[in-house]
Amino acid sequence: MVDQFHGLGLKHIFQLGDFGLWGGLLKHSHDKLRWRLEKKLEKFDMLLFITLGNHENYKLLESFSVVNAGPWAGFLFEPEAPHILYFQRGQSIQLRGRNFLSLGGAASIDYKFREIGKSMWTEERITVKNIWDTLEEFERIGSVDVFLAHDVFASAPIFGTHRQSDKWDSEEKAYAQTSRDALEKVVTKVYPTLWLHGHYHQPIETSVDFSTAEGIKTVKTYCLAMDQEKKSTGILWLDELEFEYLPNYR
Repeated sequence: MVDQFHGLGLKHIFQLGDFGLWGGLLKHSHDKLRWRLEKKLEKFDMLLFITLGNHENYKLLESFSVVNAGPWAGFLFEPEAPHILYFQRGQSIQLRGRNFLSLGGAASIDYKFREIGKSMWTEERITVKNIWDTLEEFERIGSVDVFLAHDVFASAPIFGTHRQSDKWDSEEKAYAQTSRDALEKVVTKVYPTLWLHGHYHQPIETSVDFSTAEGIKTVKTYCLAMDQEKKSTGILWLDELEFEYLPNYR
């Protein structure tokens, strides 16, 4: 996809979670996905921004560096891969006059099948502090055009996804719901124009209307499919503030 995006003249890529932050640090091995991506991004002078999902090794982040100055101040990165930047929760950036705000993470519905520290990390959960940090950043920047997340807020429909399967018991569904409930607290303060996410592994497009003292505010959501499936990628047109799925992966 980096090749395709370069062919379209794009310079910034946003990845919406379950990036594949596994294994060890790049300084210990150069045969990882991140190393291959860095070489291609460097070649094309592109940047990849990561909003982390639930299936990530959050412990690795503790060893990452922090950008100290410039437009990407506050991002986490590995010195061996400076073209891959990781949003901290509640971090914002501005591109071409559009405000982006990011809050990654999600509660894994399949947590009973995973092992903490090997295939699941408790840091996947969205905490009260994460919510407050995000809302404080919103107050600082004043408005949000695009919200980048892995999960979606509770009032956005997700019918027809794996979440409705009978394979999950009430405890698993309740745990998974916690991240949606957390994000509901955010969306009812922020009301971004677009909410982009990828937790449900299939394309979902919704519009949710909120009744506020200032009138109806509409948040349009797009979920991306996973891996190499159709509609797993798209283009965000910043002038029009519209999102368009790319119909084919290749």
